[in-house]
Amino acid sequence: MTNRQAWAGVLCLLALVIGGCATTTGDERREILRLNQAALEAEAAGDDAAMLAAYRQLLELDPERPRAWLQVGTIEAEKGNLDEAQAAFNNALEYDPDYRDALYNLGLVHMRSGAQLLNEARDGRPEDVSSRANDVYLSCLLAGVVRNPDIEIPCPDLP
Repeated sequence: MTNRQAWAGVLCLLALVIGGCATTTGDERREILRLNQAALEAEAAGDDAAMLAAYRQLLELDPERPRAWLQVGTIEAEKGNLDEAQAAFNNALEYDPDYRDALYNLGLVHMRSGAQLLNEARDGRPEDVSSRANDVYLSCLLAGVVRNPDIEIPCPDLP
């Protein structure tokens, strides 16, 4: 091997590393683009089932798509599948830790899960001073999250 061939090999390797070591073939790339287009068209048409199927197939081929994970999580949350929604939002945040929509929706999923637990725990418990204090505490927590200037709840500083 000549010096020139060795340098050519090094440059090719460097190009692959800089290019992100792309391993997708042309056919895979076309399929990724086709699935992304199908998901966007289903989203525009309001067809959640088709959108979910397209995004899931897309993510099998290319999991590093935070918006696709967000859409999967949103649909799963709307269907009441909170564990699946949480996993999807966490995946979106894995690939884009600053993705505010994914973080916000993950917070909503946690709130829904928490509300379900609180409602289950409340059943059969007597209403007393402690339960009323807990209701005030929950109202204050929600008032701190909800952006509604018409809601005025006198709240102490919450831990």
